Amino acid sequence: MAEIYIERSMDSPASLTNLLKAKGYKVENKVIEQKIIESNYTISHILGVPLATKLFYYKRLRVVEDQPKILEKTYINLDIVPGLDQVDLNNAAFLDVIENKYGYHLASNQEDILIVACNDEEANYLNLSSGQDIVLIKGNSYLNIGKPFEYYEMAAIPSFFRFRSVIHQ
Repeated sequence: MAEIYIERSMDSPASLTNLLKAKGYKVENKVIEQKIIESNYTISHILGVPLATKLFYYKRLRVVEDQPKILEKTYINLDIVPGLDQVDLNNAAFLDVIENKYGYHLASNQEDILIVACNDEEANYLNLSSGQDIVLIKGNSYLNIGKPFEYYEMAAIPSFFRFRSVIHQ
């Protein structure tokens, strides 16, 4: 079987679901958990919101060609996208939902890309051994309204991502 991977351009944000589908991959986005929570100190600081702000939290597993590839945890400011907790995000391209339902467009992402040992939960969902290396991407997204919109953590199989950066002088 050919290696399954996605190339992420570091200089232009894009929907992973749409990139995968454009490559012809069978993609499933399985929501494992979703709920409304109150922001803690860390998430409040990242999103620039007061403590205890209502956030939409969801955890989903991205499965590509029947293989689990990414476990995502996302925290979203509900003041910007009211009612998002009522939307079915299973098999949805999240950025398409934001554009089509709310009229917003992704303007930018800021991400930290780390290689870390997976924890038990990540190992379980990604079919790895606990402590095995994963790519952990921690990031926040900004919409065309200029505000931080979401904070996310993606735990991924290391061979799944190839990163590309173009530097201009």
